[in-house]
Amino acid sequence: MKTNKYLLLISIFVLTMFFGCEDMMDTHSEYVQDGEIIYSVKVDSVYLFPGNNRVKLKGYLKNALQVTNIIVKWENADNSEQIETIAYDFNQSPDSFMAEIPIDEGQYLLEFITMNEAGNTSVSTKVDGKVYGEKYRSYLENRPIQKILPNISGGAMITFAPAASNLVTMNFEYQTVDGTQKNLVILPDQSELLIEDVDLYVPINYASGYIPSETAIDTFFCDVEEISLEYLTDIAFEIDKSSFEIIDFSTEEQAANEGGGNGPAVNIIDGDNSSYWQSQWADGIGQIPHHITIDMKNEFNVTQVDLFRRNSNNHTKTVVLEGSTDNVNWEEFGTLNYSSDGSIQKELIELTDGKRMRYIKINVTESNVPPYVSLAEIYVIGKL
Repeated sequence: MKTNKYLLLISIFVLTMFFGCEDMMDTHSEYVQDGEIIYSVKVDSVYLFPGNNRVKLKGYLKNALQVTNIIVKWENADNSEQIETIAYDFNQSPDSFMAEIPIDEGQYLLEFITMNEAGNTSVSTKVDGKVYGEKYRSYLENRPIQKILPNISGGAMITFAPAASNLVTMNFEYQTVDGTQKNLVILPDQSELLIEDVDLYVPINYASGYIPSETAIDTFFCDVEEISLEYLTDIAFEIDKSSFEIIDFSTEEQAANEGGGNGPAVNIIDGDNSSYWQSQWADGIGQIPHHITIDMKNEFNVTQVDLFRRNSNNHTKTVVLEGSTDNVNWEEFGTLNYSSDGSIQKELIELTDGKRMRYIKINVTESNVPPYVSLAEIYVIGKL
């Protein structure tokens, strides 16, 4: 009886295994009916570099000797599927690929599938990324300009507000006084721009460039902004003498004879009222009239000239001032008459409408103690 019981159990076990295997074969039959499935090599990783309605791709895969194509899929904003195929040649780029594909601005999930020589495809690799375009650009604003001031040696000084973190450049365009167009590139760490040769009557143009991310491959520029500088021509200021040059004089005394560094004509533009120019008295005496010609290096609309005599000295009596734009054609614009009282040092000329000039000639025509004359300092007030 016990033997029959064991035989019955064995028979049940065998029948169960048989029908179980039949069920398993039924389950997998649809997958193996055409033979074993073979997959292509999968893309390991992909890096996306966003641009302006385009994206640059850099990907890696292993043992990709037989891969011929990399298929990229994504859904557009209207839910339509977009497909791009990237040809792949292992011999040209073993186990890596680079490509650039056009793609509209937006956020995407990109799917990468390889295909090998036999037409087999791989399991997909998915990477999300953002692409930029006109919508992003429309939100950008030009780097603000904090102030624009006339430059005391000519032109304009422009001060920029601090740069945004993603600002990478500024394109700056202006016209010079001789009609030449100049284009400059302003970097984010540059806070000031001096343009000495700018034509103040022609607007300047600039546009700021931004990158949306550190990995972006395109710079997005704001709309060009136009700024007028003409108002700077109405601002009067003391013109910087550091660039002034004495280009001609009729007489001067050597400092070795006068003492204290005094005597040379250059002393009237050194910014020091205690130093002075003295007409020659040693090794010959300079005779009236005397003159000194100054080149201001830039053309200004001069509105006032202040001229100081030597301290506690009344030698100089009459000075005639002339101005020129070319050092050839001269025009008289004022006469200064000094008192015989040596304590009065300053006389000035005011020009209501101003006079355009680059060169100033100081002509000393009379002396209270002829033929000796001396002057301490000149100050020029003007507009650009």
